[in-house]
Amino acid sequence: MQYVIAGISDQWEFLLPLALSVSVVWDRLRWSKRQTLAACALMALAFTIAGVGCGLLVTGIQIPFMILMTCLIPLHWRMSGLPFTRALFISATSLIPMMLCVDLSVIFNALVVGEDGLPLMQWPGMMMQWALTLILFAICNRPMRRLLLQLVDCPAISERAWSLAWLVPFLSASLFTVLSPTATDIEAAPSTALTFVLLLLLFTVLLVLFYVLLGAVARQSDLNAAATEANRQLTMRQMQQEHLNERIAAAQRVRHDLRQHLLTIRGFVDAKDGDGLLHYLDTLEASATVDTSIRYCEHFGANIIAVYYADRARTLGAAVDIAMDIPAAIALPEADLAVTLGNLLENAVDALAGCSASGETAKLTLRASATDQGPLFLIVSNTFEGDVSDLDAPAVPSTKHDGMGLGIQSVRRLAQERGGEARFTADQNTHTFTAEVVLPPAL
Repeated sequence: MQYVIAGISDQWEFLLPLALSVSVVWDRLRWSKRQTLAACALMALAFTIAGVGCGLLVTGIQIPFMILMTCLIPLHWRMSGLPFTRALFISATSLIPMMLCVDLSVIFNALVVGEDGLPLMQWPGMMMQWALTLILFAICNRPMRRLLLQLVDCPAISERAWSLAWLVPFLSASLFTVLSPTATDIEAAPSTALTFVLLLLLFTVLLVLFYVLLGAVARQSDLNAAATEANRQLTMRQMQQEHLNERIAAAQRVRHDLRQHLLTIRGFVDAKDGDGLLHYLDTLEASATVDTSIRYCEHFGANIIAVYYADRARTLGAAVDIAMDIPAAIALPEADLAVTLGNLLENAVDALAGCSASGETAKLTLRASATDQGPLFLIVSNTFEGDVSDLDAPAVPSTKHDGMGLGIQSVRRLAQERGGEARFTADQNTHTFTAEVVLPPAL
């Protein structure tokens, strides 16, 4: 029985990278929570069976290692829906705490028991292994979730970089395994254990620096994106101010000319010249200045965004059809509305620019509605040119840079975080792209 327990304990260590990798993408799972938990339970059962086999055979061979590499990573990729290189990077990173736990436990077991013990770890090593597993999961879980998700969403990391980045944690974990001393080595030279632990700590520090550097790149990318969004908001407000100034100037012109018009009209009335009066009124109506201040809805922020992108779309020669019913105050954060509507319309205008260049007839349509305490409904459709990638994937390649597009990715993530829904479709026959988003009110 002790052999079986030792074998199961030895193989259950592989549940640590499984738990860490699933925890990282828990809020972005493509599978349902129930399906994910069922898959994890099956993996735990497989490791348990492998552990029983190790115990009955009295061998320390890591039988499930090939299972981990051939099944765990594809499983994580499928359940998360991330691009394969990103899922591979998360899975490989999750291996590092496991290898630290295993190596330190093996060294502790060898120092306490010596090589006269079982090929599998005895109770001191198992207790050390269980304690380290719980400690490392508690320490690594939250930082890994925050850092790895930030890296996955970072547009500054290209696909070429992602295809190589996973090698760093994977080779590091493999190096831990290869260099780890055996019980015989430690028995022959106890200083070997101390030397390996020091090398392990040094290498761990270098790995932490590697991830800190990647995190700094991701944070700088987020700051650049925030600055770009701030500049866009400023541009839209400046354009709204220009419209307001034009309206004020038009009102001043009307006020200046009003007295002259009244005097002329009174002259026609006094002369009882009805035909002349009608002709004058027709001429006045035809030359009246059109109000350039556009108001699509009562909500100030949404109106600014709609006016800005409608103006850009018309500049590209596109037909614009906008109907918005959003009150001045809604139960949705201003930032959420600005990010969602701004990203959808920016993507639409960028697509219209391609249509304009090719001479194809372009059109932008926006429908938006909300109540003061209800959800926000958005439908944006636009003409596009060329092929559109798999829109069901969590990340869609960008048409403007080497990497994943931020617009669809940002809108989809925001909708998921708020408990809403975002759906994107592309009709290749009519070359029409449609985005439908529902954002529930803030609690």
